[in-house]
Amino acid sequence: MTKTKQFVGIFFALTMVVALVAACGSTTTANTSTTSSGSQWTTSHPFTAGFIYVGAPSDAGWTHAHDVGRLQVASYFGGRVKTLFKEDVPEGPQCSQVITELVNEGANIIFATSFGYQPELLAAATNNKIGFVAPYPIPEVIREVDAFTMGAQLTNPKATVQVVWTNTWFGPATERQAAESLVAAGVSVLADGQDSPTTGQVAEANSLKWTGYDSNQESFAPKAWLTATTYNWGPYYINEVKAAMNGTWKSQFWYGGLADGFVVMAPFGKSVSQATRTAILAKEQQIIKGTFDPFTGPIYDQSGKLVVAKGVTLSVMQKYSITWFVKGVLGNPKG
Repeated sequence: MTKTKQFVGIFFALTMVVALVAACGSTTTANTSTTSSGSQWTTSHPFTAGFIYVGAPSDAGWTHAHDVGRLQVASYFGGRVKTLFKEDVPEGPQCSQVITELVNEGANIIFATSFGYQPELLAAATNNKIGFVAPYPIPEVIREVDAFTMGAQLTNPKATVQVVWTNTWFGPATERQAAESLVAAGVSVLADGQDSPTTGQVAEANSLKWTGYDSNQESFAPKAWLTATTYNWGPYYINEVKAAMNGTWKSQFWYGGLADGFVVMAPFGKSVSQATRTAILAKEQQIIKGTFDPFTGPIYDQSGKLVVAKGVTLSVMQKYSITWFVKGVLGNPKG
């Protein structure tokens, strides 16, 4: 009997900030909102504006003036807008961590109130890199990485996924080393196909976001958590045991998915916006109804070669023989 997992890409809206440099050159603004309509922001789901100050609001000068402006924003919008600020932030590379912190605290727009913040804010605005900690270079894992990459590219066509192989299903020390190497390489988000939540713990320690795997692992890295692909094995096992008990069991190929409830998306993390949740759930319904399959062409491999023609959808057995990474994956599918 062959049992297998259905791997579905996490179609999450990877938040990429768009930088707008103010004409005066003294303040840089980054808009991280994923929607253009303002009607979705309420007192229970407020828009968040973040401010980075070079000094303290009590300086009676430059920072004080900006803080007065921040308070005016809060007063004008009431509970529909929440404001955050970080004070005494050095100009230069040190501020990149503060930018990440604000994004992870839910900032939809960031006002960096000093000229020296511009390089780091612009760098944060153009980072399209995701890191993936992968266990073994086998078709089912390659398929997972491919689906994940294509899902990310639905939202951000420039997104790339850098893969580091661990050659272990469960090896926290090895997974940690792999995840940390991806952080050092400058990725903005981490994902994994491992059996431990170690990648998420690395993400949280570095103020990054993370999509997990296998089960709801939110408790291990709640600030980093986005969602995960989880598997509901119980119904399958129950049916197999019933068949064995009544003498009707036979060897078979079985492939579960979203439609039959075997694959279940884990709860969303608190930082996932309503607009993003709506987009993900809509795509999930398309997969369930059979109107969308990530492995429908045209699909190109890493070298730019067409591997799935336009309009063609790979069969289950073809998906089982995938040995190529799609365009946008950085790494060797052979391990």
